[in-house]
Amino acid sequence: MPQTKRKILIIDYEPRGIKQMYDPLKSAGYEILLAKDGVTGFEVFLKEKPDLVLIEAMLPKRHGFEVCLDMKRSEHGDTPVVIVTSVYKGRRYRTQAIHQYKCNEYLEKPLAPEKLLDTVDRMLPDDESADQAAPAVATTPTVATAPEPRPADPKPVVDVSPHDEAEEEISDRLNEILFGSEDSDDSKRSA
Repeated sequence: MPQTKRKILIIDYEPRGIKQMYDPLKSAGYEILLAKDGVTGFEVFLKEKPDLVLIEAMLPKRHGFEVCLDMKRSEHGDTPVVIVTSVYKGRRYRTQAIHQYKCNEYLEKPLAPEKLLDTVDRMLPDDESADQAAPAVATTPTVATAPEPRPADPKPVVDVSPHDEAEEEISDRLNEILFGSEDSDDSKRSA
């Protein structure tokens, strides 16, 4: 059992949205901090320094995308931020949230508890395993097994399957910006 609970800040105003995230995370042993608007959420973020933030995109007082960008620009900018939304759905918003507003992940509601927990597990490094390691001096021989390797976080990939010329032009420009001109040319050849 870890000595300290990992803190997760949930910034959401809608009771069902809060419950949808709060219950599975609390059951999994996380300490939950709550804020119901963007201004308060950012203040709690700076004061409490959570291990991860789950933020609704549409918030009172301040938009979740803007709060996310401010978090990423702060001194605690390495904290994973996951935008969760019931309003902004689709590839366009996901791409914008990840690349322009710097969130680490983008999830759409309704959200299955398993998907939420998988995302949180992927975003939080597993540093508790070091706390649970066998003592340096053992009285009885033990066989240590290596933990299962965790998959590396993949580099964000932009889905660039164009449906018309304008979208293809936007996709090409986005690839050029994100991956450089060589990758853009490669993606054209492989398409």
